[in-house]
Amino acid sequence: MLLSVPTIACDGCIEAITKALTQADPQAQVQGDRVTKELTIQTQLSATQVRAVIQSAGHEVGA
Repeated sequence: MLLSVPTIACDGCIEAITKALTQADPQAQVQGDRVTKELTIQTQLSATQVRAVIQSAGHEVGA
């Protein structure tokens, strides 16, 4: 799934989101781009769960 996360400001933001997602799903794979502020995520979690995890890491998910 491809998500826009407009609050990504640096690689540390991507690392924090990746850590949160891999805690929820150890098999999750996350690739982020701080320039486009997009994440490509492969996970067993539902889209709703992914959004909740990203929000719990302190970031907003775009539309």
